Amino acid sequence: MTSSQSVMLTQPAFCSGFGVNHSEKYKPLVTITWDEITQLVDHPQDIAKERGQWFIPSTLVTRQGKAQEKGGEYWILWADIDNDPRPVAETAEFMNNFLDGCQFEVYTTKRATESTPKTRVLIPLDVALSPKEWKDCQRVLNDELAANYVIPDLCSQILTQLALLPNKGEFYESEYNRTGEYFKPLEVFSLAITAKNEAANERDIEPTPALDFNASIPAANEASGYGMKALESECLAIARAPEGARNSGLNTASFNIGALVAGGEINEANALNCLRQSAQKSGLPASEIEKTLASGFQAGKLNPRSAPKVDGNSIDITKLIEAKPVLSALEQLSAYAMNGRSAEMRQQMLDDKYVLDRIAILGQWTTFYAAPNTGKTLLTIWMLVQQVKAGEIDGSKIHYVNADDHYKGSVEKLELLEPHKINVLIPNQNNFDTDKLTRLIGQLTKDNEAMGQVIILDTLKKFTDLMDKKAATAFGKLARSFVGAGGTIITLAHTNKNRNDEGKRVFGGTSDILDDCDCSYVIDGGGPDGHNKYRAIFDNNKARGDVAQKVAFQYSKLDGCTYEQLLNSIVRLGKKEAKAADKENQLRKDIRVDKTTVDAILEALGDGELSTQAILSHVTEETPIGRRPAKIALIKWTGEDYDQGHRWTFRRGEKNEKLYTRLSNPIDDTINSLIAGLDV
Repeated sequence: MTSSQSVMLTQPAFCSGFGVNHSEKYKPLVTITWDEITQLVDHPQDIAKERGQWFIPSTLVTRQGKAQEKGGEYWILWADIDNDPRPVAETAEFMNNFLDGCQFEVYTTKRATESTPKTRVLIPLDVALSPKEWKDCQRVLNDELAANYVIPDLCSQILTQLALLPNKGEFYESEYNRTGEYFKPLEVFSLAITAKNEAANERDIEPTPALDFNASIPAANEASGYGMKALESECLAIARAPEGARNSGLNTASFNIGALVAGGEINEANALNCLRQSAQKSGLPASEIEKTLASGFQAGKLNPRSAPKVDGNSIDITKLIEAKPVLSALEQLSAYAMNGRSAEMRQQMLDDKYVLDRIAILGQWTTFYAAPNTGKTLLTIWMLVQQVKAGEIDGSKIHYVNADDHYKGSVEKLELLEPHKINVLIPNQNNFDTDKLTRLIGQLTKDNEAMGQVIILDTLKKFTDLMDKKAATAFGKLARSFVGAGGTIITLAHTNKNRNDEGKRVFGGTSDILDDCDCSYVIDGGGPDGHNKYRAIFDNNKARGDVAQKVAFQYSKLDGCTYEQLLNSIVRLGKKEAKAADKENQLRKDIRVDKTTVDAILEALGDGELSTQAILSHVTEETPIGRRPAKIALIKWTGEDYDQGHRWTFRRGEKNEKLYTRLSNPIDDTINSLIAGLDV
């Protein structure tokens, strides 16, 4: 063990706390060592995320950004991988190669699932870094991950960003390397850091240390006078905001300026710099500034707005110029009326056509909610292809954004959709990313090019935060504007993990998306049945048009089958078949509910024959199951049809006594027959 390793293991204690609201202002912070962190990786917490333990990789015990900037000592680099995460074993293999055998810890987050293993990566260092050195190394780490593996969240570049420690959710995995050397980022990243600093110097984008409110700020390239005056106004409002109103003021200003950036009125870098400095001037802590600024700015960019260009090369940030309306409020209200334009509006109306037969109407926003692996993507693609084949819609006007898939899956879907001229967009491929799409949707609306265009977002969570009302509302405004201009949007989203009291799936996130869209379905799945068939039922919970209230589909899924084979197996069921599917789904639910009791009765039966009394005695004596539920299950699952849930049958013995025997599984019988045939 090197001396630096010894120091790392025994001395540094990092700033830590419990819950995101834990601040030294109200309660002393705590510390945690690297050894204690590795113990948490092996034995994670299991508490609510909002109460979980976090740490800042600095030995200075404070959440104050200015204090960390001045005296922080950083010993760990880290990465936050929430967007398109890879399996933990794959991430560990990449890190082992990338770090050339140096130590690291990889673990999943509280909200990780097996299909979406959101991940944290921690990398202990050989020596402490200054705040500037740490930020330089952290940026290079994120750049390297984005270029060679997966795009991490850039929040990890903030000095006071909280890194959430291992906290077990419904799915938890971890991998590590605890035998290698500690990483030496200043040596490994030296060339990259030098190149970045030189590039920054060439572009003259060194950050200004403080905002001078008595100086003029040069306008950014291609910024309008209108935009710069708006920025001036918002910066003054932030800097002068009273305590208690500063965070909300920054959020509002970030939204307003983000909208102008998207509309081309202000340069983004200049806008962010001015807003950040104004917030610092107001006294907001750095961690609060960055979180609020990022959230508000992104939401504003989803709602582009612009104004007539005016000349101006600089702004005086000490003055606030308020434009007064030329018309009175009543005159403006009357001017907005659409009277006399009904004929023009009717010409813009789309013919009543279905993008997805009897489910999604052209010119509307339709949302599907479903649990993972329920078939929402599979069935959406199938319905799109069917409508294109039937000549109902033009494939070249469909833009399917596959933002929730692995590489192989993306390739398979691309190959299937290409022959139908359906445009397929994949984040991080061909220079496309999700941020560009939201901007382009706004631009299509603004340029009157939305008419007849169909955009499918798979899944919606990649484009907005469904748990954030402001973000969801902002996306709703963008979508409604696009639909109002003749476009069509179909969004795929997830349901909650738990069902409601009636056993039905419930839409995930806030109600804003459901409130704003035109049509919505909740998809529930079932299967496999005794014939290895799966069913998906679309149940409508909102409609603004002639759409079906309930639609059922069936498909076959065998081990090793291709995505094309899955598509080719899909059958749309009629009303009678859908009713039968409902009945079968209920049967499967009942079987799951009674599984423990059924298993206990089957164990009692074995391969023999037992009376009612003998079965009930065995179940009540050997298990905690009561006599009454055991008897109900015994009656309920008696019959001759295994596919209908029957698990045993009976015959009449002496004195008309019922004698029960186990009912054989037809699939097992088939397999045994095949094996017997091979033996012969």
